[in-house]
Amino acid sequence: MAAITSGSLTSSVVTTLDSWRAFVEHNPEPVALHTEAELDSLSPEERLAYDDQRCDYHAALPALTTRILDRTVTKGLIFMRLNRGQQLGTSCGMILSGVYGVGESTAIRALGQTVEQAYRVRNPQMTGAVPVVYITMPTAQHPKALPLELLYFLGAPHGPRATETVLTHQACELMTDLQTGLVLVDEVHEIDRSRASHDQQSDQLKYFMDHIPATFVLAGINVEHCGFFTGPRGHQLARRFTLLQAAPSSYSTVAERQEWGRLIEGFEIALRLHDHKPGGLVTLAEYLYGRTGGYIVSLSHLIREAAIRAILTGSERINEQILDTVELDHAAAGEAAARRQATRKNPKRTKQ
Repeated sequence: MAAITSGSLTSSVVTTLDSWRAFVEHNPEPVALHTEAELDSLSPEERLAYDDQRCDYHAALPALTTRILDRTVTKGLIFMRLNRGQQLGTSCGMILSGVYGVGESTAIRALGQTVEQAYRVRNPQMTGAVPVVYITMPTAQHPKALPLELLYFLGAPHGPRATETVLTHQACELMTDLQTGLVLVDEVHEIDRSRASHDQQSDQLKYFMDHIPATFVLAGINVEHCGFFTGPRGHQLARRFTLLQAAPSSYSTVAERQEWGRLIEGFEIALRLHDHKPGGLVTLAEYLYGRTGGYIVSLSHLIREAAIRAILTGSERINEQILDTVELDHAAAGEAAARRQATRKNPKRTKQ
């Protein structure tokens, strides 16, 4: 299972070009486990520092190559190639849509990281270029909000009294000059058709697509149900974007259970615990699904916290007992309780 990132970023928040580059370049080596003899030779202060290092590592366990992440990266790269060959007409874009907690943001960031790293390898002399722009769709109703968000990411100065038109033109010209080839817009469900001001954001989005030689990849929560594609503006967007659906993992068929097991195995390979037996986490695949319902965000939280608890308590292994001590997000806890109740009512029912 391939790792995307690991280690200890000072923050996972990406709002500026500097923070984006820190995310892209963040790829430290996993913590090396000491032998038993090396552990015995550590002073109390050295052991504390060693354990702190491993706790930090597990707090930021690598993002794994899930199916939706792999599809997003693959299809995004294809769309970029298609758009480079598009001389006339409308460029194609992609929207990653699903319920919260299935990894949409992680997937589009992985695409951006892949594109930026490849660009840097091919063009080492282009140190000032910005091949990827990543923003979150602003919730502000002001028509200047979207171009201002782009300019803020790029660190570009602008006049306080500049009009929407001036700011939009400035953002377009700047991204063209900076060789931007991919624009990632997260939380795009914030474009709410019930608010008239957001029609302007839709118009701006189309304008940017028409005036920047870049591929646009968007992500949001249930985008197809929030009115994004309704009305005249929505119909235009529906012709410009391909919808990629993201969903939690299922656990019904043999193939689905095998895929879930491979995901668990990926987390297990990343663990740096002294007494954890290989395969011990994989044997808990059904338990882990019952706790998380197949949501990658909940699963990652559960395993990362359990690993830290295993270090702090000295058990150095993850088992069902230590997993039981981890309190998950409210949604995961409620859904797990509902599944347990359904199983008690119908013990023969196959666990989902």
